[in-house]
Amino acid sequence: MLAWTSVVVALPIVWVFLIVWYCVVFGIFGVFTIPFRFFRRGQRKSLTVQQEQFRLMQRQMEQQQERAAPFPAPAGTPVLGRGRGGLEPERERG
Repeated sequence: MLAWTSVVVALPIVWVFLIVWYCVVFGIFGVFTIPFRFFRRGQRKSLTVQQEQFRLMQRQMEQQQERAAPFPAPAGTPVLGRGRGGLEPERERG
């Protein structure tokens, strides 16, 4: 009988403790977490915008490099030879 009485008395006390605990944790500390969440959301958004801009700039640079790619040399143009590091034009032997 004592066990049942202690359970009946302890159960509401535990529930009151839990309700107060959740009110403190989410009520008081939640006030601090809401601005933090908005701040982090803004950071994530700006990071996404920066990444998109970076990808766009990379694509534009690749397109410019493709446009500026040299066309094949016409016939008779000297070809780079085997000189120092292959950077000197071949000399005609005559």
